[in-house]
Amino acid sequence: MEEVEIMPRKDEETYEIIPVTPLRRLEERIKRLEASTTLPQLQNLINQIIDLIKTNQRLVDDVMRANHELREELARIPEKIDKLTSSINELLELIKSASEEEVSAPAPLELPELKEMVETQKNILETNKQILEALEEINQRMKGGTPISHLIAKYPNLKIRTATTR
Repeated sequence: MEEVEIMPRKDEETYEIIPVTPLRRLEERIKRLEASTTLPQLQNLINQIIDLIKTNQRLVDDVMRANHELREELARIPEKIDKLTSSINELLELIKSASEEEVSAPAPLELPELKEMVETQKNILETNKQILEALEEINQRMKGGTPISHLIAKYPNLKIRTATTR
């Protein structure tokens, strides 16, 4: 009897008989998954990168614009400092000339006139306080309202009609 070799040799391929339909379905499914997940995700990633680049460029443009405006303002500062210095010098000259001139002071008020003015001011102040108190009392009455019981007590013969008694 001759022995049959069951194990294939290394250089030979092995074959089995199996149904092909499940394998074809798996191949189709893998193709669909590869096509559906890779391209949209890749496209989304590319869109995000493009958005980041655009945002970065806007920021760079804004910084450059702000830098340019700042340089322009800094260039104007020496001129403004010169104007301020000349204005201060003019003010100092005016102060010096005013200190050298003799200024005559107005005559002091007579003491009785001063006392009369103080009394008038005190009277005005007292009147203002009384007016303020009266206004506060009116304000409190308006906020709190007048209780109806007080009104009824003042007018005992008053007959009150309500919407239901008409």
